[in-house]
Amino acid sequence: MPTGRKNIGLHALATAFFGLIHGFGFSNYFKMLMAEQDNKVVPLLGFAAGIEVSQVLIVLTVLLLAYLLLNILKVEQKWFIRVGSILIILITIPMLIDTFPL
Repeated sequence: MPTGRKNIGLHALATAFFGLIHGFGFSNYFKMLMAEQDNKVVPLLGFAAGIEVSQVLIVLTVLLLAYLLLNILKVEQKWFIRVGSILIILITIPMLIDTFPL
């Protein structure tokens, strides 16, 4: 078996595992929102579709920004990765503090 195919399987497994854990977090939020509702199927589909569309839009925005910075403005990839990583950390820290107060 070529290594490329083996890596794809590993990536698919990791993605599915992350998606499952991620979904559990959203399911608790959804349960809280829909506690009083009898019919949960239609709101669940709308909720899930909204989350998926939001995630796709974020990914497309980041990919477009990466393309513009790397290919049009010729920013070096190492600086793009460094600055992007710092921005992600700066966005994540307040979320972690809110979720797990010290």
